[in-house]
Amino acid sequence: MGVETDQQSYEPIDLVGIADRLNRATPGPWYSDTYHDDWAMSMVVVTTLEPSPGLNSNSHRSRNFPTGAVIAATLVQAPGCGFCHALERWDEDSQFIERARTDVEILLAELIRLREQPDLHGHPPGSSSSSMAPRDGIDGSRMASTGTRTDPEASRPSPVTDFLGHEPIDLDGIASRVGRATPSPWYSDVYQDGNGDPLVVVTTQRPNPDHHLELRWPDFPHDAVVAATLVQTPGAEFRHASRRHDENAEFIAHARTDVGVLLAELIRLRAIIDANRGPLRRPGNARN
Repeated sequence: MGVETDQQSYEPIDLVGIADRLNRATPGPWYSDTYHDDWAMSMVVVTTLEPSPGLNSNSHRSRNFPTGAVIAATLVQAPGCGFCHALERWDEDSQFIERARTDVEILLAELIRLREQPDLHGHPPGSSSSSMAPRDGIDGSRMASTGTRTDPEASRPSPVTDFLGHEPIDLDGIASRVGRATPSPWYSDVYQDGNGDPLVVVTTQRPNPDHHLELRWPDFPHDAVVAATLVQTPGAEFRHASRRHDENAEFIAHARTDVGVLLAELIRLRAIIDANRGPLRRPGNARN
C-alpha cells in the first residue's frame, strides 16, 4: 500500500476516547484559508466557512472576516499574541487540522466495519464466534453515544455512523498529511496574550503547571505553538460561534497522534483480512 505512519504500534487504542473528542469538537467540515489581521499580516486559519476565491482581500481583514467561523489559526503575527512554530509548517499544519476533522471520522468508521468482518478471525462468511467481538469491547453504538452537548449541532447523527461505508479511503493522502505536519506529540494548553486574556493553544511543549507565570506573551514559547483556537487580542481576535475552543484544541492536539494510530491499526486489520481470505477468495480470484 505504500503507507507509513509515525505511530506503528500503539496498543490498546482508545476508540471511545477518540470518538468522544470527535463528537465534542465543532462539527465539520473544516477548511483551511488565509485571512489578514488589522496590520494586513497573514493569518493561516482553519474555519467552518468554505473558502470563496471571489472575495476581495478586504473581506479577509480582521473585523471583516467571519471571526465566528474560525476554528483555529496556525499562524498569528499580531502584536500581543503573535506566534509562529519554529518549523514554520503553518500551511501543512492547517491542512492537517482541516482534514483531520473528517479523517478521524472516516478511519473510526472503517475500523468499526473491519472489526465486524468474519475474515478478520479466519471464519467463513455466515459463521459465528465470540472471538469476532472487537478487542476493546467497542462498537459503533457505544461510539455514537459519547456526545455530551445539548445544543442543536449535537443532536445530529453521530459523525462515526455518518461515515460508515464511506469509500474509498485515501490512506496515502492521510499519511502524507501526517508526514508533512509538525511532528507529534501535540498538547493543548492555555497561555495569555499581552493583555492577560486567555489564549487557548495547541503546542509541541508539554504543559507544566509550575510555569503558568511564564506563559504570557511575549514570554510564552511562541515557537512551540502549532495553533490557537481562541485569540482575543484586538486586531486578530476570533472565537468560533460554537464556543468549543477548549474541545477543539483537545481534538486537534490528540488528532496529531490519533490519525497515525488509526491508520496503523486499519492497515494491520486489512492485512489480516487479506491473508485470511486466501488467494481463491480475494476479489478477482473467484471461480466461475
